[in-house]
Amino acid sequence: MIAKRGYSYTGVDISEKMLAELHQKLEGVSHKLTAIKGDATSLPFADNSFDVALTVHVFHLVSAWKQALAEIRRVLKPGGIYLYTHGNMNFSKVNEDVNQGRFDFQQRWQDIIASYDYPLPGYGATQEEVLGELREQGANLETVVAAKWQSELTVGKLLEYYRNKVYGNTWHIPDDIFARAIQDLQDWALQHYGSLDYDLSGESKFKIVVVSNWA
Repeated sequence: MIAKRGYSYTGVDISEKMLAELHQKLEGVSHKLTAIKGDATSLPFADNSFDVALTVHVFHLVSAWKQALAEIRRVLKPGGIYLYTHGNMNFSKVNEDVNQGRFDFQQRWQDIIASYDYPLPGYGATQEEVLGELREQGANLETVVAAKWQSELTVGKLLEYYRNKVYGNTWHIPDDIFARAIQDLQDWALQHYGSLDYDLSGESKFKIVVVSNWA
């Protein structure tokens, strides 16, 4: 959608499959977008190359996230703007963006995996860690709600997300443990909520943290 606005964009992803997905979506779309296979911790660009940098749901997947952050700062022009969004797929508490139902699901999943003596692998940073690092580096942060919508969600649909490995905390679990863990999660959900049709819907927000006076 942003490519259709007509501005000049450069996109970076380490996954060739994700780049192929982008190219497929761009078929028939007039755009000025260049997609490059690259590593966020070593961006293939000169210093001071861009007016704006945007990351969406990235740093919770990058172990060397501080290096990736430093690379973004390096390639931004002086006075450039960084737009950061973390998303709420990995969360540590109930808040205005995460309802009790989703939180209970994640906590139960973690407990189930732990019961099989298989610790969930750690990835990158939490939102709090990234924002804390930006503040320490002297950046100004302003949170903007870019969109709001009502998310329709049932227990059954959330179970399906786990079964289809939508969330990062399901990706690297061995198949044998995963199959048993999913069954355990479904058994718990049925007992806890009484029905797979139990409503977990709520308002969703897409928040962007505008980072300025940093580059």
